[in-house]
Parts: sequence; structure tokens; C-alpha cells
Amino acid sequence: MDVDFRISYIDNNLVSNIETVYVIPGGGSSSGTGYPEWTQKRVVAVYNHYLSSSKSGSHSVFLALSAGSLNSANRLFDDQRIIFECQHVIKHLIKLGIPKDLIFGDMFSWDTVTNGYSLRLFLEGILLYRMRNYLKKNTPKKSIPLMVEVFISDFHAARVKAAFEWILGLKPSLKNVQLNINIIDSFGIERSSPGEFNQRMQHEEEGVKKIKENGKMIRTVKQFHAFLMLGGHQGLSKYLHGDYVKSTGTGW
Repeated sequence: MDVDFRISYIDNNLVSNIETVYVIPGGGSSSGTGYPEWTQKRVVAVYNHYLSSSKSGSHSVFLALSAGSLNSANRLFDDQRIIFECQHVIKHLIKLGIPKDLIFGDMFSWDTVTNGYSLRLFLEGILLYRMRNYLKKNTPKKSIPLMVEVFISDFHAARVKAAFEWILGLKPSLKNVQLNINIIDSFGIERSSPGEFNQRMQHEEEGVKKIKENGKMIRTVKQFHAFLMLGGHQGLSKYLHGDYVKSTGTGW
């Protein structure tokens, strides 16, 4: 197996030795006005974890997830180009002092399930380089685990966990990857009403149930591709055909 290192944005030595991937799922506001407080709290938590970790430094990278949401409009640049949701997170990380070449973004995903798929694509790229490096150095493939630290708000944690475990667990399996879900408290963030919060939590519970149902049927990457691209993903399919109805309780 050979890999042309020029296909990677960052240095081969860095890619091959990544030990931790910090993951921040995005989250647009229901009004499409930009960068919500709950997402900002995720970024701050990631940054603090990174600073306190003994593995911080050149062995860590950051992945900001989400191109946008089916439930809220993306903001636009002054010239009307789209601003991906993940760009708000990227900008925040840079402001905190994280080097640009350690931060990656997602221009593919539009919901929690496809967030998980974008994460898998990213991890597969890292594992490809790591495998090439192991073969080149003739070292054991299992020597360094790849830690995936996901930081997500409490109200959305169960659905993210279900989706990511499903997608990362599809066969062929990702070797030597450890997924950790870090739950961020959303206390203190204003909600318009208890009824709106209850709607959101009902939406989350229904989402977890649906993910688990799909996970029982869809167990391989090829099956997932069929599900995603041939209309099995009802949310995306309905959106593309003009039949989609916005979910209730969105915007957190």
C-alpha cells in the first residue's frame, strides 16, 4: 500500500502521529443568526481540556463538524457565499490560539447522522496515514490508540452518542479508535419556555430511537452508503424533494 503524502493538507509526520482528535459538532440558531452560546461553551471546554492534557501539542488536532442544518438558514458572507456552521467554531479556536494547520472543518454534514459520517471519513484519512507509517517503520499497528474526544451539550449528547457509535462501528471496523463523549452543561443558556425545551427533548428521544432502529439494519459502510444516497435517510430525501418539515424545538 502506498500513499502520496501530497494529498494531505498537513505534514505527513503530524498526520501519522496524531493521538487525539478533538471534535466539536456545530449548531446553528433557529433564526439563522450565527454562533450559539451552547456551541461556544463546547469550544471553551475543548480548549481547556486540550491545555490540561498531557498529550496536548503536535499530537492533537481539532475537527469542527457541520456544514449547516436542515432546520435553520446558514449565514452568508457579504458577497453572498455561504458560511458553513463549522466556520464559527474554527474562527473561535483560532482566536483562542490554536494553530490553523491543526484545525479542520466539515463541508458535508447537515444533521447528526451525517456529522458522524464526516467524522468517520476524517478518521479513515488519519488511519490511512498511520498505517502507511507503521508499515514504513515496521512497527506494530496497535501501538498508539487514536482518541476521539467529542464535546457536546447535555441536551444533544444521547443522540450524538448513538449516531457516532453506530457510524464508527460500521464494518469494516476502525481499528484502535476510542470514542469518548464529553457532556457540556447547558445550564444558564436562555430558553424561551419550558414547552420549547420539552419539545426539543422529545425530538432528541425520537432521534435516538430512530438511530438505534437503523443501526440494527445497517451494519456496513456499503449499506450506509445505500441508506444515505438512495433515499433511506428520510430527512435529507424529503428536504431535497421539497417535502421536509422543520423539526420542533430546534436552535440549541
